[in-house]
Amino acid sequence: MDLTGLWRRNRHSHDDGADDDLFHQVSAAHREWVTAQQYFQSVSEPELVDYAVQSISAAEQKYTSLLRRARQRQAQAGPEG
Repeated sequence: MDLTGLWRRNRHSHDDGADDDLFHQVSAAHREWVTAQQYFQSVSEPELVDYAVQSISAAEQKYTSLLRRARQRQAQAGPEG
């Protein structure tokens, strides 16, 4: 799925900005997920490893949930948005 394409199509639609907000949420969630993975790679203390694993899991769930919502919104908009 091309989220940038989804965002560009919907910028010019009659939408009230909800799609722009969703695009930014998906982008931010992806950054959080990547940051959590990077943090995991940098820690060695057992307590911090546990925290890092939980952070990755939470960030991944948030990202995939928002991504699913964006895909559903794109499907509802149709091929031309």
